[in-house]
Amino acid sequence: MKRYQREIKGKEISSMRRIMETRQEVRQKPIHPENFVRVKAPENFSLTENANEVISYFNQCESKIKSGNQVTFDLSEINNLTSDAIAFFVAHFNDPTFSMKKHLTAKAPNDDSIRERLNKSGFLKHVKSTVTENTGNNNFLLHKITNNRVENGIARDMAKVGSEYVFGEGHKVREVFEILIECMANTNNHASGDGDDIYDWWLVVNSSESSRKVNYTILDLGVGVFESSPMKRYKKDITQKVVKAITHNSFWVSDLLAGKIKSRTGLEQRGKGIPRIHKRSQSDKIKSPILVSNDVFVDLKTGEGRRLDSNFSGTLVHFELSED
Repeated sequence: MKRYQREIKGKEISSMRRIMETRQEVRQKPIHPENFVRVKAPENFSLTENANEVISYFNQCESKIKSGNQVTFDLSEINNLTSDAIAFFVAHFNDPTFSMKKHLTAKAPNDDSIRERLNKSGFLKHVKSTVTENTGNNNFLLHKITNNRVENGIARDMAKVGSEYVFGEGHKVREVFEILIECMANTNNHASGDGDDIYDWWLVVNSSESSRKVNYTILDLGVGVFESSPMKRYKKDITQKVVKAITHNSFWVSDLLAGKIKSRTGLEQRGKGIPRIHKRSQSDKIKSPILVSNDVFVDLKTGEGRRLDSNFSGTLVHFELSED
């Protein structure tokens, strides 16, 4: 009898396992296209040139995702695509807070040259798209680093790749390495708010096939510089001392670049990352350096900040290395 009971119990367990496996298979079946909401991207898909519309687009997609929709990012009508926007796209697409672990897809650009550029970037390694090939090439390098680590090796290698591509073998542009290191460290200092949250950062290095230029983009999807703990404390201290109402984050750009916002540690040597990035950006070899965070767009060459209509919860630094 006991043996019979064991056999029955074993069959029941086996049956339950098959049922669970079947349910798992059902859950993993592809979702039909008609269940997706298609959101059309702005034609000028570039943070450096069209930050307001691109940020607004991702906020719109996020809103639809949080409303329970499966979303297709429709890139079909874009006529301009820059490497910073590709980095921005991949980072959001792979962020579980943004995607809420829902099925997301992307519709490829109609323009052949833009579709090829997207394809060669290695975009499909990170995003499910209607593009069917993934050639990839050495002109576009994308790294994801987790746990807020500062990766000296990656920064050194990426600085070397760009420097030698633009200026020749053996040439080193120290400013590139220093900017990358400070950006990585900045993720530790400014990515989180009041807690100890950990955010990934993404680094994209893209060399032009037609000219001696290399574009660097590094970003995280934390809370952004102007909503970080050090900035919140600084805002509170200052606003308690002034009568005039301060209504926008762009007001704080000059203080940020001057190094007046201290890190959460309070140590003198900390909290200098963004001021150092600003300083290194003055090199003649660094072109069009920008910082985008929250509702502020900063020209790191001039130090001028302007307000954005949309909010980006994160920090992006982009610059070009060239000899022109």
